[in-house]
Amino acid sequence: MIAWGHEVIEFGENEAERLIDKDIVACQIAEGGAMGYHGGVFLVSSAGEVFFTCLLEPNDYSGNRKHTPRHILTEVFPPLKEFEC
Repeated sequence: MIAWGHEVIEFGENEAERLIDKDIVACQIAEGGAMGYHGGVFLVSSAGEVFFTCLLEPNDYSGNRKHTPRHILTEVFPPLKEFEC
């Protein structure tokens, strides 16, 4: 997947641990009703790496293959602990 001219690294629950030590500086979440990948989460590191996962489990509507539950995603990007959809 390409977004904003960058190769996007998709990750799931099993790969999330590799991102815990990354300096994540930006996050974009597509809440329910969003166009595109609803439940999709983009993370951007200070090195310019772009990562993507989905808060919703894969289904016919999400179009996503990789899923990361919120409790694991908050370990990668702690400010999400305070975020409420």
